[in-house]
Amino acid sequence: MKNMNNGKLNRPDVEIFENVELRAYNSMRLPARASFLALPHSPEGILKAIEFARSIDRPWFMLGGGSNVIFGEQCIDAVFIKPGKEFDYIRGTSDNSLRVGAGTPLPKLVDYCISRNIRGLASLWGIPGTLGGAIAGNAGADGSSICEFLTQVTLLDPDGFVHHISGTQLNWSYRSCELGDSIILEAHIKPGFSHPGEIQQVLKRVKTIRAKHPNLATEPSAGCIFKNPAGNSAGRLIDMAELKGTQVGGVMVSNKHANFIINTGNATPSDAVELIHLIQSRVNCLFGILLEPEVRIFGADFIKQGV
Repeated sequence: MKNMNNGKLNRPDVEIFENVELRAYNSMRLPARASFLALPHSPEGILKAIEFARSIDRPWFMLGGGSNVIFGEQCIDAVFIKPGKEFDYIRGTSDNSLRVGAGTPLPKLVDYCISRNIRGLASLWGIPGTLGGAIAGNAGADGSSICEFLTQVTLLDPDGFVHHISGTQLNWSYRSCELGDSIILEAHIKPGFSHPGEIQQVLKRVKTIRAKHPNLATEPSAGCIFKNPAGNSAGRLIDMAELKGTQVGGVMVSNKHANFIINTGNATPSDAVELIHLIQSRVNCLFGILLEPEVRIFGADFIKQGV
């Protein structure tokens, strides 16, 4: 990566790189490139990255763990902003809630809560990504979702205003949390404890479900591709459409779970977008249901959906 040696941006709180390979920044390992990648180390660094994007008239996007995104074009002319390790922390508070940075890996937070018998988050075991991305997409499983367990979220407005909203003020719904252009800095998790036996029961149930999903280490994917339609299951509809194993280039519908598409080794962004369109078209033709992507898809030739 080439470092931008711009006087205003050559500061400890943000690093900006040009023409960046994004394979390492998305769990599906798609080989897209971004015009710019900014790595801020503070809220001020995020604002500097946004300022840079505006100064060169480019769109900007926040990037978390890259587990719920698909890069739909080989080259994306935008500024991606990925918060640094300074946003990865878990701290206790005086009211026994947890104050957690947006860059904290969700598996790290879930394991922390399970080991301390903190109730609520065991159902999210096995979901990759960061807390910020999980909140933005209201990640969930087993009938619950992350936004249910938040007491407060700290947001940064693109123009520099920091504000705090309570969990009850969050406008969230199934796999969605409406935040506008605000950037999540941190969140507070509800205090409360459960009996270890109750948590282990939830964990056992969730692990059984996760065992039916592709293994990210050997079958790179972006997680569930589509939201479940009301009263139905996207995976079941895709399975009924006999699309398991269907392949476009290097991307294939998983034989383990039909709502996952996996990189078989040489996938391209166009392969992923073409297969998503094929699935939508087949399911809509057979059942009259247009599946809505759960993942966020970046690319001018595809309507951006999701987080």
